Amino acid sequence: MLNGNKILAVIYDMDGVIIDSEPLWKEAEIKVFKNIGLELSEEDCEMTRGFRTDEVIQFWYSRKPWKGKSVEVVTREIIEEMKLLIAHKGKSINGLLNSLEFCRSMGYKIGLCTSSHPELIDAVLNKFEIRDYFSIIKSAFEVTYGKPHPEVYILTAKELDIDTQHCLVVEDSLYGMISAKAAKMNVVVMPEKTQSSWPQWSIADFQIEDLNDLQELEI
Repeated sequence: MLNGNKILAVIYDMDGVIIDSEPLWKEAEIKVFKNIGLELSEEDCEMTRGFRTDEVIQFWYSRKPWKGKSVEVVTREIIEEMKLLIAHKGKSINGLLNSLEFCRSMGYKIGLCTSSHPELIDAVLNKFEIRDYFSIIKSAFEVTYGKPHPEVYILTAKELDIDTQHCLVVEDSLYGMISAKAAKMNVVVMPEKTQSSWPQWSIADFQIEDLNDLQELEI
């Protein structure tokens, strides 16, 4: 029992939870934006962590508008670059398969809820051969508002046919955590080591170092 609610479903974010993709996102964004004359640092990329790809492009266009390529074209270029990086450099998060097997053994429904584009979801699931673990797979591209709005998590719970209060979400970003909490879900955060001491994580129900810790939680 967690907060008086029995956990019936575990919902995974993807970037930073299933795949160590944040370095790949930074590499892709820095490369693509440089080609249109916008120099971004890794610190700049952190500002849009957890955003949908189109929201990242809109974020920077609203601040430093460029000429030539449209927002849609730049979005497509980043998606294509990410697909290549996932294929050649993508690594799963430590403990991924152990945690999925644990959730399956406990009888939890397992969902995937991510800000990433459906093509990138396919790239990750195919690379790690884990698609069959998930009952429901949802992208924020399917809804009007991305994280930190709760819409995509509410939709995921609805399609799992589980009340949000009986869902446990695994997230790595502040926006993702806020999104899940706003949906009235229970949240486990797994931030990068450089961010693990941030006080903002205190609104989560649990904080872990990697996915191997998931089965040690009292849920």
